[in-house]
Amino acid sequence: MKDYAHGLGLRIGSVNPNLFQEERYRLGSLCHIDTHVRQRAIDHVLACIQIAQAVDSDMLSLWLADGTNYPGQDSLRGRRHRLLESLQAIYAALPAGMRLLIEYKFFEPAFYATDLPDWGTSLLMAQKLGPQAQVLVDTGHHTQGTNIPQIVAQLLDEDRLGGFHFNDRKYADDDLIVGSLNPF
Repeated sequence: MKDYAHGLGLRIGSVNPNLFQEERYRLGSLCHIDTHVRQRAIDHVLACIQIAQAVDSDMLSLWLADGTNYPGQDSLRGRRHRLLESLQAIYAALPAGMRLLIEYKFFEPAFYATDLPDWGTSLLMAQKLGPQAQVLVDTGHHTQGTNIPQIVAQLLDEDRLGGFHFNDRKYADDDLIVGSLNPF
């Protein structure tokens, strides 16, 4: 893959772990109450770090589908603590120069509480982890009227802007269609 990309004059960007399609992650991955499920998720991310190194990528982009669908399903504080503990294990394995980009989704996919619901929560996690952790700004998953340039300015000021996921506010995830978003 690396050689093929180089042959085209390209380089591999970020590596993105998939922590949401397996049935075991139905109640979360890095936030799951079961330590075995959490460890399996951590192991998957650690394998993705190795893949990133093999393809000369210096970025790991992490989006979690973790959350709850109704009040009382799990302890929100407990989930936050488990998330931080999991991220600390992942961060400790990052090689020098590799960045961990922490993405957030305001309204997807949990119906009650999403564990990384906004840029502030992602920023808090990044600050607790260290300088190699940054926030990945999702342009389409904010409340209506959110001033994204202001978020970007604050993240730049804190040296925590990791990059962008260019989604469209109209449908949130129509970034899969070429030309669907004009970032200007």
